[in-house]
Amino acid sequence: MKKIVLIILSIIILNIFVACNNEIPIQNSWEIYLVSDGILPQTEKVDINKLTLEETPVLTLNDIQKYYWDEQVFLTKNDLILEQIKAHNNHVSTGGLPYVVVVNGERIYMGKFWTSLSSVWAYSPSIMVDMTFGIDVKQYNIQPDQQLYKIYWNDEESKTKKAIFDERIYKVLEQNNLLSELTD
Repeated sequence: MKKIVLIILSIIILNIFVACNNEIPIQNSWEIYLVSDGILPQTEKVDINKLTLEETPVLTLNDIQKYYWDEQVFLTKNDLILEQIKAHNNHVSTGGLPYVVVVNGERIYMGKFWTSLSSVWAYSPSIMVDMTFGIDVKQYNIQPDQQLYKIYWNDEESKTKKAIFDERIYKVLEQNNLLSELTD
């Protein structure tokens, strides 16, 4: 009888140990993925959780050198986004190239990489890949090997702004010491 109790207790303890080791680890990631084929469904509302994304991100935390939260401006090494887009066999057309921002495996919002060659105002949110429209670049003390990118949005009180300023994004950037502030 003691052997049976001992075996049952051993199995219970082993199951508890295995269950504890199978916990999902706390992630610490921020990534931008291109939407596969750069095509969005022809509907007004897009469920970003149903979009097919490229397997590898075009941008990760490792690519960010500084992130100015209040301005939604970030610095990377020079032309990194364009290089990554080309590496994914894509280009930014005048209609934009859709991406999804993912934090800790969770899709936060969708936007488009945009080009100044487009005669249409950028989709909101958007990241201009070839210019910094409306930004005083001098404030950011950009080095020759850096590129400045800004996330643009149209409406100050929109759901878009709320998504861009999502607390989960802030926390990951903060945990990785990437947040910076402009100094006067």
